[in-house]
Amino acid sequence: MTTNSSGTITSPLAAVIPYNREMNNTTLMQEQILDLIEQFCDVLRTNYQEYSISLHRKHLDDPETHEWHQEQINKLAMGDGVDEYIYERGRKYARIIHVSKPSNQRSAHAFVDLNTGDVYKSASWKSPAKGIRYNLLDDKSREEMYQRADWAGGYLYK
Repeated sequence: MTTNSSGTITSPLAAVIPYNREMNNTTLMQEQILDLIEQFCDVLRTNYQEYSISLHRKHLDDPETHEWHQEQINKLAMGDGVDEYIYERGRKYARIIHVSKPSNQRSAHAFVDLNTGDVYKSASWKSPAKGIRYNLLDDKSREEMYQRADWAGGYLYK
């Protein structure tokens, strides 16, 4: 820090690193994409929870297993035993990860481009498949994805 002739404190970095509106907009867009990725993970988790509860409801008519299935429904409704969907940031992509309960086995569900919001099916743990499936920043595309999304990833196939 230095003081100029008018008494204003200035930073030597101010001359080297000027304010960059484009960089600031990119940062804001990436923050928006991360918020939408978290929302995407919530949609997938809710879908898994609803799917699991529906499987147990099919067996409520059986008097021998009714009590056990009702207990499982109650646990799932409280969030116990529901698989998680989380993400990990990489340089270019965020990996959406399905974490199975109770084993904590992890598998790549999808990838999201951190710069564009494009959603890809996973080809492997480390890379996305070719071909954009949806875009998180496009309202119409995002809503269609949320409507079609299922915990197993069938909506990502072309």
